Amino acid sequence: MIDAFTLLVLLHLIGDITAHLTGLPIPGPVIAPALVVTVSTLVTLAVTALIFRLVARLTDPSEPAASDASP
Repeated sequence: MIDAFTLLVLLHLIGDITAHLTGLPIPGPVIAPALVVTVSTLVTLAVTALIFRLVARLTDPSEPAASDASP
């Protein structure tokens, strides 16, 4: 629980520093949740694409299965 709280405080600090350095009239926590949402969306898309490629490769009927290969 302390790890999660530390992460939240760290994100809050990063957002506050970003808002201060850029002069944006947006609160630091809003900049942090936006950054977190963007990064998590990109990671989710990448993992989904990798899983799709893996499943497509495993279910491709044109490639022989490993057990069907001749020695």
